[in-house]
Amino acid sequence: MTSDSCAGASDTLAKVHTKRGDPRRPLREIVHDDQEMHLAEQLDDIVDRVAEHYELTPSELLVRSRERRLAEPRQVAMYLMRPTTDATLAQVARAVQRHDHTTVIHACRKIEGLRRLDPQLEQDIDEIMRVPEMGGFQVSHLPGSQD
Repeated sequence: MTSDSCAGASDTLAKVHTKRGDPRRPLREIVHDDQEMHLAEQLDDIVDRVAEHYELTPSELLVRSRERRLAEPRQVAMYLMRPTTDATLAQVARAVQRHDHTTVIHACRKIEGLRRLDPQLEQDIDEIMRVPEMGGFQVSHLPGSQD
């Protein structure tokens, strides 16, 4: 695939998502090859799974809000993106419409700590990881898990 065709595919994706009014695809706007496209799809899948589990839309999950009912699921999504994908901290931040990789570090540390204290959160994460119709995630151990 040439760089021109990759740029064309990236432009097409950006137009499709803009047409749909889907503001959650900033990572796909910079996709340059199949590997990055696969990563973007994985990150989107995690956002979709977490949003569905918490009965939110993906757009609600990604909105700039510190409201706990939105912030904690968003932090769970960031937490799950790290061990289940090859995404960098910066890529995870962009996938959840944040600018700073330190937001991801904070989210991962927070969820890691909360998992140890909150059995419901532990159960939520286990359920998200085992979505049968989606094939589940391929990860053997999550930070902070009680395995």
